[in-house]
Amino acid sequence: MVHLRLNETEVNPNPHVNFITALPSIPEIQEESRQLLRALAAQVKPIMKSHGFVVNSLEEYEYNQVFAGRNWNHGETVELVLRRPGGEFYPTSWLMSTLCHELAHIKHMNHGPGFQALWKLLRLEVRQLQERGYYGDGEGNSLGGAEDEGKGKGKRAASNRAREERALAAERRVQALLGGKEASYYILPSTFIELHSAQQQAPGRSKKRHLRKMMVQRIPKMA
Repeated sequence: MVHLRLNETEVNPNPHVNFITALPSIPEIQEESRQLLRALAAQVKPIMKSHGFVVNSLEEYEYNQVFAGRNWNHGETVELVLRRPGGEFYPTSWLMSTLCHELAHIKHMNHGPGFQALWKLLRLEVRQLQERGYYGDGEGNSLGGAEDEGKGKGKRAASNRAREERALAAERRVQALLGGKEASYYILPSTFIELHSAQQQAPGRSKKRHLRKMMVQRIPKMA
């Protein structure tokens, strides 16, 4: 449900997202994260409207080695990991793909064919908006910023597509290792780095058993 927002001090970049919150930090860093979340929300405004999606709370989540994003209760809360362990932001194309992933979970909380088709469609719709020059409404709410300056649209689009395909392939490998078990989170490629390292140290261990153990230890039970 979209809430009526009273006594706003700034324009909401996306009326389909009720609240936007960055992790507590020193004011400058926290504000950078908040503005990036606002820009991401602004980019998907037309898409959320057309699909009837509503997110109650879009929140930054701290860096971890397991997931890049989570969706709780069909959009009640969507969490995104914005920063690398060193503190710099992940590429906006990666963050946008992750946000599209979590938006797709509003309709499909599993990772089945319906979810995969919707995630692909949402990424395509974002790309089409950007190709038409739409990066969000309002000053300060645009993703067309410094990261992509000076890069050709064709090169940027090809790079984005390649990154998204790698992420999708990684997720399919996780699903195969888990025997089809599904959850509404977006797994980071670093999971596979750790899995490969563990296999080198103990080659006789089952990959499936080890990955499941990692998931149980690190991923909170979904609501």
